Amino acid sequence: MIGASVAITVSVGAPQPGLYVETTEEPAAIARAFAVPLGTGEAPGYRPSGQGPYNWPSVVPQAASRPSASATASVEPLPRPAPLAAARAALPPIPAPRSLPPVRISPPAADTSGEPAWIANALPTAPPDGRPEIAVIIDDAGVDRAHTGVAIRLKGPLTISFLPYASDLAGQARAARANRHEVMLHIPMEPHGAFAEPEPHLLRIRQGPAEIQARLSRGLDALPGIVGINNHMGSLFTSDPYALAPVMEELVRRGLLFVDSRTTARSLAQDSAQAHGLPNAGRDVFLDHYEGQAEVRKRLIETERVARKQGYAIAIGHPRAATLAELAIWLDEVESKGFRLVPISAVVRGRVPQFAGRPPQRG
Repeated sequence: MIGASVAITVSVGAPQPGLYVETTEEPAAIARAFAVPLGTGEAPGYRPSGQGPYNWPSVVPQAASRPSASATASVEPLPRPAPLAAARAALPPIPAPRSLPPVRISPPAADTSGEPAWIANALPTAPPDGRPEIAVIIDDAGVDRAHTGVAIRLKGPLTISFLPYASDLAGQARAARANRHEVMLHIPMEPHGAFAEPEPHLLRIRQGPAEIQARLSRGLDALPGIVGINNHMGSLFTSDPYALAPVMEELVRRGLLFVDSRTTARSLAQDSAQAHGLPNAGRDVFLDHYEGQAEVRKRLIETERVARKQGYAIAIGHPRAATLAELAIWLDEVESKGFRLVPISAVVRGRVPQFAGRPPQRG
């Protein structure tokens, strides 16, 4: 039985073996993606959430060859299940739950105006006007300079989240801000399972608090002027409260916000952020699990439905051709549909009591 969050390692006959899949898709959707024979072109290629340039083939790889009928292994009948009592006896004992680490909150970092950085660096926006708000985050930005440039030129406001190992981070971020987009940092965090090539700057649960904070600080120092971070991958890391604690402490110290990309249903990231008093939010919709404008269009309709229901929605997409093409169309129509497009800071601001009633900065 496959849960709502899954990690799969698949060996394929391609130059880049070891396709790692990290997704929050429902089991039926996962089965649909992998049921199509390789190389048939009968369905859009599967593009998992949190896709980075190191872990993933750019398309579903072509099969090198298909096994002959004689090479196909025979299927043995499954053994009868053991009685329930015997199965339970064979399970290892469940360890006692560990208590959460103590919360240590440092005074939030502030600029010369006394505002925390996530407010000081926020894109100026008008006060809420009663319309449902939608924030669109484009993450995995910066490595693919061409598609990132297209995203930056889209009608905004969007929120562009850059990978910390992208080249010319400062220059790309300046271009994003000049085009009226907000800027975040997309921090790689450890997923479940093995993957082909470890991401640079990856935060791992075994590193310990000092190393986690040091790695996070190197990324944050490389891109000043951001409002906060969201996680790239991270299904293992975001489910471990001990690994999350030093991340949240560093963000509190710097006065930044956190957005949970929600790459696992077991994520404790927002719980940890809440415990540390950190402004936070969580992703509602992934726009491009699957390639193709039709798939992205479905997800944008889902985003609108969520926004109508709860008053806001946070969608995450990636700098891919089909995603950007469909977004360009949708961005021209979203306001006429009765929605308000906002940067991520505006969604968070409306849900942090000490800032909700204050007028936004003007710039």
